[in-house]
Amino acid sequence: MKMDPRDVDVDLAMKRFLNLPEGKVEAWGQSLDTVEVDMPEIEVIDGNSHHAFQLAEVAEMVGRSLARWLKAKGQESIFTETNRRWVAKICTEVGRNLARQALAERPLRLRIEDLQTLVEKTLVDNNAYDVARSLVGERRERPPVAPGPGEPAACTVKLIRRQGQTVPWNESKIEVAVCQAFLSLRMDATSAPDIARAVTGRVTEMGQPTVHIEEVQDLVQEELMRAGHYKVAERYIIYRAMRTDQRERKARGEVVNAPAEPAEGMVVVANADGSTFLWDGADLRSRIEFASIGLDLCISAGEIEKELRRSIFDGMKRADLNNTISLNAKTLIEKDADFAKFAGRIQMTFIYEEVLGWDILRDGIGALREIHRRKFVEAIQRFS
Repeated sequence: MKMDPRDVDVDLAMKRFLNLPEGKVEAWGQSLDTVEVDMPEIEVIDGNSHHAFQLAEVAEMVGRSLARWLKAKGQESIFTETNRRWVAKICTEVGRNLARQALAERPLRLRIEDLQTLVEKTLVDNNAYDVARSLVGERRERPPVAPGPGEPAACTVKLIRRQGQTVPWNESKIEVAVCQAFLSLRMDATSAPDIARAVTGRVTEMGQPTVHIEEVQDLVQEELMRAGHYKVAERYIIYRAMRTDQRERKARGEVVNAPAEPAEGMVVVANADGSTFLWDGADLRSRIEFASIGLDLCISAGEIEKELRRSIFDGMKRADLNNTISLNAKTLIEKDADFAKFAGRIQMTFIYEEVLGWDILRDGIGALREIHRRKFVEAIQRFS
């Protein structure tokens, strides 16, 4: 399995931003001005304290995670209108999901951990795996949650870190590491808590007062493979090896620049005027849907998306992004003759947007016929 070395660099950078004191705090809750969700009464349980839920706290949660990821990638322009609209979109989906849950329970009582999990799932559903990983990282800094009534007692084993310090056992940190391994592969991370509990159980059964971090990581790998998550275990092993290599190089005073690799999740794309925006591939999936109409293609839409994302990387220009997608579509012709029509339609979506002012996401595929008719009438009137 090939792993982008930048994953390690970005993860480390996000950890640094987690531990830095807050500078200017942007009010991401302002992003909700255009959000229209009828929120029912919801109570959030955070440790021993309770408070009434407000959608603004989701906006702050998502906004912080987005800012941390963008800063880790060297982006300066964070609190932009485009990013605020994206945060509002995620909040709208979270709010609607909570409203549906509240239909079965009023008032809905929700642990802060469950709220975070719901936000993470919503980010994953929107292809924002890197922002989800950033949000998961916040859990690493939270103190361990005390077991509730009927739950097993907390593990009393002490963990020996690489530098030799001894710290209390914290199962949530195991869960975070496993969760991030799933998310880095764009996979559902719902199995992470089970893996973390299994590792805690194995450590407890050892009957030792202390355990070294390397032993714990070995157990994580074993439990992932025992549960059948072989790809995630492989990813975890490779990540460990790369982190070890980075520590050794750092000790020798070396600086290693990672090469650019194809992107699979969200990327930062530059407009012609120099401004940037987050591209999550939503328009690409709509283009694939449009180009596939009436065609019996030999590979799935997900496989097509992966092919069309080849050679896409952070910081590329919007025009280069569109050209790359069109060129990648042409390479699929060797797989099936129908891909000739498919590639032509992909190219046509960009032409329609440029000539007609149509937007495949804003207006949708269904609006194209009406926009064609309206623009034709306008052209006739202009030249008559």
